[in-house]
Amino acid sequence: MQQQKATLEVVNGEHPGSVKFIAKAEVKAAAYIWQYILASALTADGVWQVVSITTAASATLDGLTSGSLYYFRVAYVTPAGTSEFCQPRFFNGCLSAYLPRLNSISTELKSSGFLTLYFNFCMTTLI
Repeated sequence: MQQQKATLEVVNGEHPGSVKFIAKAEVKAAAYIWQYILASALTADGVWQVVSITTAASATLDGLTSGSLYYFRVAYVTPAGTSEFCQPRFFNGCLSAYLPRLNSISTELKSSGFLTLYFNFCMTTLI
């Protein structure tokens, strides 16, 4: 009997450039194999990188490049063998976990008749 493919969810990690993988736990799984590939390398001969092999149904990857698109996948290992990898999931949430937030706006009327606007921003976490 063929094993069912693993299912995968990818969410923002705790800081920019970090993602967390969450798989649906498989009762008989002894390990999970987590992989990623840069979207530009997703070709027939592209090489998937192993993030880690864990006994837990979740893992974290740090050090991703902001502004890059990645694909992720997972497979599980049971006494019957290794499942097929799940359908690759793309994720671009590692662009940044922070967004600029407008703090204040001030104006200055110049003697030349031009009005200058000043915008003060601070960084706000999405979490």
